[in-house]
Amino acid sequence: MINSVNGFKTLFDEGWSGFKGYYFNNTQRVFEKHYKPLGKWLPKIDDPTKYGIYKKEGIWDDFNRINTHPKIAHYLYNKIIEKEPNLFTNFGDPKYHESNVKLFWDYLDENFELFFTENITSEHYYTLYKYLDSSWTNGNISVILALLELNNLYPKNTFEYDFNTGGIKDMKGFDIIMNDKNGKETTFQVKSGSFNENEKYNNLIFLKGSHNDLSYTCDYYIYSSLKFKDNDSSFIMFKNEPPLKRTKFNDLMIKTDSVIHKIKKPMTIPEKISEISVYCGQKNISFNIMKDEKHNRTEYVENNDEKKFTIYFSNMIDLKDFEKILNDDFEKLKTS
Repeated sequence: MINSVNGFKTLFDEGWSGFKGYYFNNTQRVFEKHYKPLGKWLPKIDDPTKYGIYKKEGIWDDFNRINTHPKIAHYLYNKIIEKEPNLFTNFGDPKYHESNVKLFWDYLDENFELFFTENITSEHYYTLYKYLDSSWTNGNISVILALLELNNLYPKNTFEYDFNTGGIKDMKGFDIIMNDKNGKETTFQVKSGSFNENEKYNNLIFLKGSHNDLSYTCDYYIYSSLKFKDNDSSFIMFKNEPPLKRTKFNDLMIKTDSVIHKIKKPMTIPEKISEISVYCGQKNISFNIMKDEKHNRTEYVENNDEKKFTIYFSNMIDLKDFEKILNDDFEKLKTS
């Protein structure tokens, strides 16, 4: 048996030939069954080989990320075994992955309205969206940290990025695309995680963080992490040179000669954005990060039904002004 978020992250890290593949395919099977009759199970507009859930307004639904989300898998697993404690056989044992995952999603299929709609209760429905929003926000903050450091390294280049889920570049693992003056593209996959160096292994660096499989076609991976206790925020960029191997503790091992840049230092803008995000979560304020084509700014909207704070990230030019805006508007938010 396995019952922790990290345990499920380890299962998903087995990749498409292991637990992750069974889980993804069964999620798609059940979602197609329930959303296709509603006209919401459709091919992606920008990649018709992939199918998923669309909202009424034709927007790719965040529920599509449930199929590879360890924290949600852990949540659903606990809800299932509360009602059916003997449903699974040695959950987590690779010998039983196929049958256990099918039982997992068969149970959710039979109780679909309870978990994935508001028809019976909104408890599970909103919990799932809360987990999805939280992980996506953390990912976007990691992308902002990476963008700021890449801009320091390559100030004459331009960067393509998006904070919306479901874009074809995101689906291919390209969180950031950098273009030089000659139009050459360099692609980056950004993950949340930190790095450690050990004198005993002077040719290796160990990374802790995201457990998603590392099988993308990007040119470089970036692991970024925010300040925690006495540890500064960090950034490390390394070549995508398979095979990338993990230790028995699930740390990623990379050779020092594959590292392009690494640094640990205060990174005040993403640190402040994270602080605001945490505060909003504590005060039940909806928090969003959006891309704006013109200005770095924030927006706070409050009405009878919802409180919403949005950070609009536009460019890497007026960063001192943006930092002041974040500090000032956060103080206003706390006194509103």
